[in-house]
Amino acid sequence: MKNKSLASLQELKNIIGLKIVKCYRKFNTYDVSHIPVNLRNLEQDGLIFLILEDNSIIGFYPNTESFSIDYNFIEDLEINQLIDISEDLFFKNIIGFNIVNLTNLYEFLEKPYGLEFVFENNSRMNIIYESESDYEFDSLIIR
Repeated sequence: MKNKSLASLQELKNIIGLKIVKCYRKFNTYDVSHIPVNLRNLEQDGLIFLILEDNSIIGFYPNTESFSIDYNFIEDLEINQLIDISEDLFFKNIIGFNIVNLTNLYEFLEKPYGLEFVFENNSRMNIIYESESDYEFDSLIIR
């Protein structure tokens, strides 16, 4: 995986108008029995990689020191150790629809704890760092 430097929200907004075509995860948790089966692909802690229709790749990573997320554009992604979660029911209203807006999500800190994608069909996807979710500690999740 060849990473470029961390992207700013302004740089990331260049993907507005594009569609997500695939979503891959690299999970960190091995015992997931405590997470309901229908939520494991979303709520289980792990890295997130979005492939867009123009073949650009965005990686999302937890920043546990600042309780936030980092993201960057990736030049090359080896998918042999990743899980394709694109067929998950959650993505039915996400994949194939144009991204119309991106917003950083803030709470009490200066750094964003997440990023919200809004799609042309009014669906939303949040990629969030949570220090404590319903199922995990220090997790990068999708909602």
